[in-house]
Amino acid sequence: MHALCKPFLQAAISETVQKLIDAKQTAELNPTKMDSPDDACNNAEFLLMILDQITLSIFTSPESCPRPVRFLDS
Repeated sequence: MHALCKPFLQAAISETVQKLIDAKQTAELNPTKMDSPDDACNNAEFLLMILDQITLSIFTSPESCPRPVRFLDS
């Protein structure tokens, strides 16, 4: 399964992961690891935006998904 899915996931989410790295924005939600607890809302919003982008990237690339792991075959 790993060998089938790795290339698909790398292609589907690599752009979003690179944006996350380039953004220099933290997505930390643990208050003991944050500089200021006031950052929690901004960090949560950023994390949700990234998760939305990753989910969208995966679900809008069904043709790239390996056939054996597709839930619905078109």
